[in-house]
Amino acid sequence: MTPHQFPSHGKLQLSISEGLLIIEGEGPANIEMIMEYQARVQSYRELLKEKPWGSLVLLKGIPLLPIEAKQAMITTIRHATTLNLVATAVVIADPHYATTVESFWTSIYENTELPYAFFTNIDEAKQWLHHQISQSERNGTNVY
Repeated sequence: MTPHQFPSHGKLQLSISEGLLIIEGEGPANIEMIMEYQARVQSYRELLKEKPWGSLVLLKGIPLLPIEAKQAMITTIRHATTLNLVATAVVIADPHYATTVESFWTSIYENTELPYAFFTNIDEAKQWLHHQISQSERNGTNVY
């Protein structure tokens, strides 16, 4: 850790299931956590990039980011679309913060060309993602 870095704040877990990148995040998080995310997520994306795939984002706590980290997420998402990411479904775990969290993450996804949707149910989110992937495969291109 350099004198200008801080310990990462937030929690992150990544996995792949059913052609989906599962991203479990708990916040708030800082730029250091986003940098850790960027480093860790690349190997998962490499495993998925040969065909269209989706990301299922499960957010817990108050998953907000400072401006610098927010911009880094926009850049990361834009890059993922070049690796065949076709859609993201976001499930917000805590209904008390759902409006704030959805508004914040909408401001990120609106700065990408990636289709996204918010859900309260993981199964509905997966169903929507699989539909987006199937549509992309039928079209032979990404859906955006």
